[in-house]
Amino acid sequence: MQVRPEVLESRGQATRALILDAARKVFHRKTYHRATVDDITRAARVAHGTFYRYFPNKQAALYGLVAEAISAVQLPERDWSTANPREAIREDIAAYLKAYYENRDLSRIWAEAASYDEQIANARRVLRQPFLERIRSMIQSEAVTDRGSGSSSGLSEIDVEVAAEALACMVEAFAHNRFVVEGRGGDFDHLAETLAVLWCRGLGRPL
Repeated sequence: MQVRPEVLESRGQATRALILDAARKVFHRKTYHRATVDDITRAARVAHGTFYRYFPNKQAALYGLVAEAISAVQLPERDWSTANPREAIREDIAAYLKAYYENRDLSRIWAEAASYDEQIANARRVLRQPFLERIRSMIQSEAVTDRGSGSSSGLSEIDVEVAAEALACMVEAFAHNRFVVEGRGGDFDHLAETLAVLWCRGLGRPL
């Protein structure tokens, strides 16, 4: 009796997920640097050949973990040019902080690996680009509005690349320091409120 292709695909996805879950636990327990493929296959209870069917090395397994989690640890898609931009930005930052907190173990592993693995560092930069691009687009839109209205906020004169990087780093560094370095939690809405105020003031947006 032949097994249907969709069943095989489902089994393959389940096996891949099993390996990734084991890799995440091993990286967290031993650190990425000390972890080996042997450790991952033992934790997943799969053969080496099964591991290599899905990933060429532990680096690829880490990339697979982060690629799946990165969509959660991003600001959701939303139009920030609303009548109440502070509220929209606050809600998005709160969602980002919550997702970052839930993936704090992976964030620590990712940062550790990127510190000495150039390919992982490059992958991290690539995966971060959509986040930066969204902020750039928002700043550029605000700058056009400022020029059209004759506003004196100075937004149209700033370096968009620098501004986008600064705003992104403010949220990312805050989340990493609080949740990963210090191991603290908190009321995500309360934390996001302060960050949203700083963000809006930095862009000269009304509060």
